[in-house]
Amino acid sequence: MLSACEHLDQDRAELYADIVMGFIHEAARRTLEVEMNLQNYEVRSEYLRKLKAEGLAEGRAEGRAEGRAEGRAEGLGRAQLEVLDARGLSVTDEQREMVTRCAEVDTLLAWLDRAATATDTDELFA
Repeated sequence: MLSACEHLDQDRAELYADIVMGFIHEAARRTLEVEMNLQNYEVRSEYLRKLKAEGLAEGRAEGRAEGRAEGRAEGLGRAQLEVLDARGLSVTDEQREMVTRCAEVDTLLAWLDRAATATDTDELFA
């Protein structure tokens, strides 16, 4: 079936493969997986190699996007703490933890804006 799918357009091939796999009884699927030794299985069909490559590329892109978002949030948090320190405003351990744990860029940007003019940290986080 998968070999036949190689000659179809990708959307139709994925649909057919999904339908067929959906009809296989779970016991039969487990037996097939054991027989195929899936842990050491090397993909042979161009169709599955293509799907695997696309999945890996998509996973890498998602990972990079998540990494950039985390890095941006971390940088904004550090910037906020630096601004507060430069202005001589003391930050409690609880507030420092709140800033370093925050992953919401919009929240961090709002705090950073307020950090420039706040008279104390209680005003900043109000």
